[in-house]
Amino acid sequence: MADMTKAPVPRAGVRFEELEGEAVVYDRAGKRATYLNDTATLIWKLCDGNRTVAEIVAILAQEYPESAGQIASDVQESIDSLVRERAIVFVEPAPADKTE
Repeated sequence: MADMTKAPVPRAGVRFEELEGEAVVYDRAGKRATYLNDTATLIWKLCDGNRTVAEIVAILAQEYPESAGQIASDVQESIDSLVRERAIVFVEPAPADKTE
């Protein structure tokens, strides 16, 4: 299960493509393609190495309040799947900019 305090980021060498409503993550080194459903595509786009898993859950819960109860498990499931497919890795999130 993904650590909620870590920030997921695409693994080096993995390419994301979206075309005609479908999304695919390509790993040329591993010679594999992973098809993403709509939920996984939204989550993928938020995996930038700056947002933690918990922050991704919060963003999606705010955007889709009618599904807030299901979002945490959907995010966990999608991220766990992307980790198994070797499409993302975890990094320490960048510290928040404290300057004003």
